[in-house]
Amino acid sequence: MVSDHVAATSIRQVDGGWTWKWDPAVFDRTMPPEPLARVDCRAALFRAEHGILSTELSDVIYDRLGRVAPVIEIPASAHHIMLDQPIALVAAIRTLLSDWDHSRPAAPGDA
Repeated sequence: MVSDHVAATSIRQVDGGWTWKWDPAVFDRTMPPEPLARVDCRAALFRAEHGILSTELSDVIYDRLGRVAPVIEIPASAHHIMLDQPIALVAAIRTLLSDWDHSRPAAPGDA
C-alpha cells in the first residue's frame, strides 16, 4: 500500500533521534514568483480542500499562471491528495485529460 511506503520512508535517523525527510525550502516564502509567469505550456492547478496551500496563495498562483489554468479542488483531501482521495484525484485527472487534446488552450486576456 502506498501509505505504508510513505510512512516507512518519511523519517530518517539523525544524531539524537529522528527527523522528517523533506525539503525545508518548500516553505521558503522568498521564492521568486517569476518562474510561474514564464510557464509557456498548458497547466492545471490541483488543490486539496483541506491542504496546506491557502486559498489566497492558490489565487496568487492562479494569477501568476495568467488566470487561464483550470483549478480543480479535490474534496475531503488534505496535504497528500493521492493518499487521502486517490479515486477522486484519478477521476479529476482523467476528466481534465479527456478534453485536454481537443480544447484550445486559453491565453491570458482571452474571454
